[in-house]
Amino acid sequence: MSDEYRRLNAGEIIIAGDEVDACNDGWKDEPKWRPASCIGKPAPDPSFPSHRMYRRKIHGSNIESIDDHMARVCGCGCVRFNLLRIGSVECDNCGNKQKDLMWTDVKSS
Repeated sequence: MSDEYRRLNAGEIIIAGDEVDACNDGWKDEPKWRPASCIGKPAPDPSFPSHRMYRRKIHGSNIESIDDHMARVCGCGCVRFNLLRIGSVECDNCGNKQKDLMWTDVKSS
């Protein structure tokens, strides 16, 4: 079974382990995947042929249970949340406020 990758979107931060297509001409040449060297920088927009394309290995296949990761899950199954100015957190999908989850803006001294 071959490894699976996903293309990085424009502005997504490049991390260690990402790869860049180092071929000379993206229109004619086959991809030549190499380790990315600009770690911490945003990926360029891959829709422009003059920009390098970056990819990231998908690691989701080794998760056997939802309890194996640390993401919060709303009762509706969504994992996206909105931080409200009043300090509460609501689900991005159904809008339910997460009663056991609060956030505060911590100011360093």
